Formats: sequence, structure tokens, C-alpha cells
Amino acid sequence: MAGSALSRYWTINVPAKTMAEEVAEAHLFLWPLRNDTFAVASCLRFSRWHLFLAVLLTQFITGSIYSLVSLSQPLDAFFQGNLYAGKSTALLMTGSASMAVAAALSGPALERRGPRWSMTMGTCILALGLLLGQGATMTRTWALMFPAGVCYGVGVGYLLITSFSTLQKWFPDLRGTVNGIVLMAFGSGGGVWNLFFRALVGPGASRADNMPHVFAYLLLVFVPPLMLCTLLMRTPPASFRVSGHDMHGIATEKAPSASFVQDEYLKVGMTLVNYAALQHPPQNAAVEGTERHYYEQVKALTLLQCIFSTDFLCLFLAATALNMPASVYFELATTTTTGDFKSMAWFGVAKGDIDNVISVGLLSSSVGRLVCPMFSDVLIRVFYANPAFARKVVLVLLLLVDAVGLGLLVPRLEGDYDTLVQVVYVLKFVSGGGASMAACLVTDLYGVYNVGTMYGLLLLYWAVGLASVGLTLSGSLAQFLSQMHSMVAVCCVGCALVCLVRTSSSDRFYKGYQFTLCRKPIVQIPFSHPSAPTDAVLVSTPGRSSFFMWDSDHST
Repeated sequence: MAGSALSRYWTINVPAKTMAEEVAEAHLFLWPLRNDTFAVASCLRFSRWHLFLAVLLTQFITGSIYSLVSLSQPLDAFFQGNLYAGKSTALLMTGSASMAVAAALSGPALERRGPRWSMTMGTCILALGLLLGQGATMTRTWALMFPAGVCYGVGVGYLLITSFSTLQKWFPDLRGTVNGIVLMAFGSGGGVWNLFFRALVGPGASRADNMPHVFAYLLLVFVPPLMLCTLLMRTPPASFRVSGHDMHGIATEKAPSASFVQDEYLKVGMTLVNYAALQHPPQNAAVEGTERHYYEQVKALTLLQCIFSTDFLCLFLAATALNMPASVYFELATTTTTGDFKSMAWFGVAKGDIDNVISVGLLSSSVGRLVCPMFSDVLIRVFYANPAFARKVVLVLLLLVDAVGLGLLVPRLEGDYDTLVQVVYVLKFVSGGGASMAACLVTDLYGVYNVGTMYGLLLLYWAVGLASVGLTLSGSLAQFLSQMHSMVAVCCVGCALVCLVRTSSSDRFYKGYQFTLCRKPIVQIPFSHPSAPTDAVLVSTPGRSSFFMWDSDHST
């Protein structure tokens, strides 16, 4: 019984929109009532750019979870009376893990219930977490902080995944560019909220008594904008087309009808449908390796097939390796009881110099998040490249930059402030760019209906990387340098793992395991399956097996 319920939950069944819903969603502001009726404000018409701005604001707010590390020492000072009690570290890791778990688990519910439901859930849970935090700080009750941290993380997870996955459906033509902008807002949000927290409670918890104000201010600043963003969230109608493509990036003349897709695939948990048959290719078939060829070879996959694919495992481990060096960077911001950075003594510099390094890191990360996806879009448009392969190439380049840069700079890092600045430039640019590229890649590999869950699972890399590094931080220069040396090997391993992520349709959907290099299979392990006649004709009504191949050139 439990297994059946879990199986049903992890099967994404996308409901069709009613006519009343499509009519109402043509307006900017609406709210669902009972019996398929909607309250609308008919003065403004909806545009996908309105939704883009709503996602941008939501991502900026959710970026605050990155900045919670700056509250670690103030929380210890406020509740424990000891700057180095260390209890808040476990609290913050609990919040981060809650975010990742909620983001990973909420995807199927999001697709079934829609983005407005998910945004409402996220906003309410986030508000509950802030209220619990407010109560904990007003009464100095440490026990309330853990449920507050869990609610905060779960709320952020819902909001993060809902906004990101909804955006993918509206911008198939500018996926890398819009992802870069909104993920830059997410990363920049972490830096901006970090400055806010430091201004409020002071560096080194010098004004820890202001902790009760933190959650009150966040309630006032977060909840009203999130309520507005909730009203703007919606998925595209079946008739949505932009630049001659549907939400999956499939050209309009090649896409199967919306009713056919709904009846034969979306109702039974299969979400990608335009997999071109490999037999008897027509003369006007797309050239292998191009964007059109890629999108015409997207196979219908269940969510569980996506989750348990070897490609996703390799991508997850590579993303973790990409993030781990940047996690070491957080040690630069740890402080002493006087509010001074420990790294000031390591490099013999003033406090303003370390502040400059932290600012450099924020700027580099933001630039990386924006530039790398835009560059991958250029590769796709100029060279008509397979989108997933273009993202993979950029990821490999980023990891190579990380490995080579750290290999050259780390040996002369000890006591050298100028080298530290260069290391931070490399670390944060690569980690920021890698975060954006990984998000784009899971969309291209697994489609717009699965991306919420897949991106949510991928976000676990941040918690895993931070925990792996954070558990070995000792606050000493020797340990910091030792970790930086080990990160060179970590980046090399990550580069190898990205190379194992298969982006060729013939490899990914081979009935077994196949890895191709330079169009030649170098690994080919077939799985047993019933044989079929080689001259079988394509049936007009597809079976609901995950291995059905949809031929856009031959179908009518």
C-alpha cells in the first residue's frame, strides 16, 4: 500500500487547463474561486515578462538562505552567551537541509497542483518559520529555533523550485539568459541579505541583542512581495508558442497536438514526447548534434527514470565538486570575539581588506551566474548546437578553470593577500557559473515538467558540499591551506564526472548503457529486451511504454 502510494506520488500527472482557467490567466491578476471560477482584474493583460519579474523577486528573497551563515555567531551569543558555542551551526545546516529536501520532494505536487498553490504553501510556511523565530528571540527559547529553521528552509525550498520550474516553461527561446539573470538575483540576494544581517546584529555579534528585530523585519520585507508574486504565477496554455516553438523548445510544425500529448502521455506520468524514430530518416531530417535534432529526440520519461539515471548521479557529484572549493571561502568571514576576521591575521591585512575580498566574491559569483548561461545560449544559437551538450561544454570549461587556477595559485597563497583576491575571483566565478549551468542542464536533459524535482534534488549538492567542508573547518590557517590544496583534486574529479554525463539522445535512450565519443560508441552494454522485426511499421496510436519513439516527421 505504502509502495503504491509512493509510486503514485512520484508519477507526474499534469492536469489539462479548463477553458475558464485559460481565459482568466490572460489577465495579470487573478485568484481561483470555487467551481472553476476566477476573480480577475481585467485592467491589465498578462505577459511572460511579468512572470519573469515575479520570479526575479522571488529568487532574490530566497537567496537569503545563503546569508544565514552570517547569523551563526550572533545566534550563539544571543542564546548561549558564547560566541563559539557552535549550536547555531547545526541549526543552520538543518535549515539548509530542509530547503534541499523540500525542493526535492515538492516537484510532483507542484506539477499536479500548479504554481499558485505551491507559492502559497511556500509563503505560508516561510511566514510560520519567521513567526517562530520571532517568538524564540523574544522569549529567548532556543528550542523554538529548530522548528523555525525547518519551516524557513521548507518555505524557501517551495518558493525556489516553484519560481524556477515555472520560468522554464515560458522561455524556451532564452532559457540560458533568463536563468542566468534570475540565478544571479538568487546569488546576489545572499550577499545583500548578508550585508543586512551584519548591519543589524553587527560583525562578530557585537550587536547580538538586536536579534529580535531580524525576524520582524524579514516578515515585513518578505511576505507582501511574495503574496504579489503568487498572484502572477501560472503555467503556459496549450496554445503557447514563442519564436515558433512550444514550451519544450520543439518547433511548432513538428510538435504533436496538445490534446494528443495530454491524453497519451501527461495523464500517465510521461512528460517528454517528441522522440524521433531512428529508422528510415527522411531527407529533411535534422542534422545530428544540432538544436532541432536534440529537441526532436526527447523521449517520454517518467520522473523516477530521470532520478535514477546515471547521468543525473554524475551531474550531482560534479556539481558537489564544483561547489566545495567555494565553501572553503566562507572561512574567510569567520570572526573572533572582538569582531575581527580571523583571516586578517592569516594575511596580515586590515579589516577593510577582508571586506573587499568578500565583496569581490559576491561580484564574481554574480557575474559567473549571468555570463556563463548567456555564453551557452550563444553556442546554441550560433553553432546550432545540441543544447545539453553546449551546457556540458561550459561546465567542463569551468571545472578546468577551477582546477588549473587553483593549481597555479594555491601554492603561493600563504600570507599573500593579492593571491587570495585572485583565488576568490576564480572560486566564486566558477561556483556561480556552475550553479547556473547545472540548472540549465537539468532542464535540457529532463524537460520542463521534471525540472522542478530534478533541480530540487540537485540543490542537495550545496548542503552536501557545505557539510563536507564545514565539518573539517578548524579556524586555523594551516587547515585552510590544506583544504585549498585538496580542492585541486576535487575539481579534477568533478571534471571527469561531467564528461560522463551523456547528452546524446542515442546514448541516453539506448536500451542498456552506451557512451559515445566522437560519434563512436566506446562503451555499450545492452540490457535484455524482447526482439522486434526490423521492418516494423510505426503505429498510429503510441503505447504507453517509456520506450515508445515519437517520429515528428512521419506522424500525422
